[in-house]
Amino acid sequence: MPGCSIARSRNGGRMASRSASRGAAQSCRPAAVDRPVRPAVRPPARAGSAFVQQVALIGRATVAIVQNFGQFLDFVGMVLIRGGLLAANPQKMRWTAFSRHIEQTGFNALPIIGLMSFLIGLVIVQQGAYQLKRFGAGRSWST
Repeated sequence: MPGCSIARSRNGGRMASRSASRGAAQSCRPAAVDRPVRPAVRPPARAGSAFVQQVALIGRATVAIVQNFGQFLDFVGMVLIRGGLLAANPQKMRWTAFSRHIEQTGFNALPIIGLMSFLIGLVIVQQGAYQLKRFGAGRSWST
């Protein structure tokens, strides 16, 4: 703001201070205090045995898997609830948006799907020709 000077608060955040001029002092309001972001502090690595470190690694991986599975169940539950509400009140279905999403995900994807299918077919033909050549199938061809 014009006429305001920025001062630091005791905790390191920013806040506006009032200017010396009276006109600027009326338009100068305290700004919200920005709290400094603290980096995530990891506990110091313990010099435990390799077994303890492996068990800790497995534990962290297990917790991550359980959290991801919980998020998946949350998504499935949300879809089922919304689907049930839609089945109970089908007038709320937005058919224009639904048909647009079907077009975007289906019809507009056909060119890339066709290209990928063609390229995968080329790879399969090349690998099949190599395997058949090992058994003598390519001798009558001019390759």
